Amino acid sequence: MEVNKNEKINIIPGFETYIGSIRSVKSIVEAMGAEYTMLGDHSDQWDMPAGEYSMFQGGTAIADAKDCKNSKATISLQKYATVKTMKMVTKRWKHTGGTSNPVGIKGTDEFVMKLAELTGDEVPQKLKTERGRLVDAMQDSYPYMHAKKFAIWGDPDFLIGMVSFLLEMGSIPTHVLCHNAPRGWEDEMRALLDTSPRAEECHVWEG
Repeated sequence: MEVNKNEKINIIPGFETYIGSIRSVKSIVEAMGAEYTMLGDHSDQWDMPAGEYSMFQGGTAIADAKDCKNSKATISLQKYATVKTMKMVTKRWKHTGGTSNPVGIKGTDEFVMKLAELTGDEVPQKLKTERGRLVDAMQDSYPYMHAKKFAIWGDPDFLIGMVSFLLEMGSIPTHVLCHNAPRGWEDEMRALLDTSPRAEECHVWEG
């Protein structure tokens, strides 16, 4: 398929029900000065002010959605929710970018550095300052999280991100349950849990 490339980056949230996460991602991308298309953006539709209902609020313009094949790259924020989509984007549209799960320090760092690579720009001081504040907040919270045991259930991509964050906080995810685990997810989760000094207490349950 012949396309006319532009400098935009497509961002695919995947199965993202937390609208605050979408807004945070948009804030990071905009701070990097990148042109982008969010596919799709329901952050306003699901969060309208009281007394101001509209059938359609915010979102991604149809023209932008139609033009997304002309972007230079596509980043999926949820690997397991977008397997077929990313396969099509890579093979048919020849997009670079790949996947990045911006939850916790490691995941967010990877997302920011991927944007820096795609844009060719340095990470702005605004994001460096926000990262420093996040590290400070994590340090303040560490005594309340360290060595605490958690049982956690959810979708595949959510669990990868959240368990990674819990491990960064020194917590022990003793039981991780995924009712719709796709092929490869259990092995990835097991490898993640094995980085814990108390890995023998951490168990994966897939359905």
